[in-house]
Amino acid sequence: MRRGRLRRRAIRAATVALVLAAGGVAAEPVAVTAIAVPMDTADAAAARAGELAFLGGLRLRSGDPSFGGLSGLWVAPDGRSLVAVTDQGAWVTAMLVYDEAGRLTGIVDADITPMRGIDDLPLLPPWSDAESIAVSGGRVYVSFERQNRLYRYGPPEAPWSVTPEWLPLPDVIAAGPRNGGLEAITELDDGRLLVFAEEIARGDGLAAWILDDGAADALTLESDGGFLPTGAATLPNGDVLLLERRFSILGGFAARLRRIPRAAIDAGAILGGAVVATLAPPLTTDNFEGIALVPLTDGGALVVLVSDDNFSALQRTLLMVFRIAG
Repeated sequence: MRRGRLRRRAIRAATVALVLAAGGVAAEPVAVTAIAVPMDTADAAAARAGELAFLGGLRLRSGDPSFGGLSGLWVAPDGRSLVAVTDQGAWVTAMLVYDEAGRLTGIVDADITPMRGIDDLPLLPPWSDAESIAVSGGRVYVSFERQNRLYRYGPPEAPWSVTPEWLPLPDVIAAGPRNGGLEAITELDDGRLLVFAEEIARGDGLAAWILDDGAADALTLESDGGFLPTGAATLPNGDVLLLERRFSILGGFAARLRRIPRAAIDAGAILGGAVVATLAPPLTTDNFEGIALVPLTDGGALVVLVSDDNFSALQRTLLMVFRIAG
């Protein structure tokens, strides 16, 4: 076992001990540095990718070994307050900084807080692999891999403030691949949850469901080009923006965004959708897993993407902001 992994486990164990001693969760400030990155490494002036207008990108780094693995993402309606979940079972909160032109320039006030399970204790492997966030009815829903499940936490301002609830899921999700289960979730405009599996096959596509108070209606996501779903968010008009990722040894990481029309999302449907943008080299890209949307007054939205570095020195934590028209 590598020394870095031993150190991270020791830190997590110490965190558990502190939380148990304090009888609650404790947020810890974390120093994060942000380095600006271009949208296109071959053309620093490039400002569009498909239907997306680039509004700034950052590479986030920290000397704290507990920072990284950002997978699920939510950004408040003001476009500034950020909540993310990590592969090691932690909440990461921070404030985004923009310049006068509305371009992302920095991140401040970052904190890390352990996630709790239904036993009110901090999550530890294999229960800690949080993957996606959705906010519905004023509560934060989080999906997990390894032990495939869905939890409902408190409000996005302080999701750790209440003990989570374990919500029912179809058996095929609970028994799904340890690293290919419930990967993307979003709230539809009627309050129900739309969820996508990363590697659970259904026919020629991938499995998806609409969840509503314990009921689950099955859908199928068309899959092609080696892209797999990693995140989803709902646009102001009800359409769903699906984030997908592809990886190959020769090509590295690529990501794409598909817009799924709201009218197509119904029980038994086969979901397709038009490709809005593809991020592949020489465009700046990595293991993009988190997506959040911030509605704008003109009907458009800010699209915020975050990448999961898997706590690996070979990958990066990227935070990028785009604008999509209404």
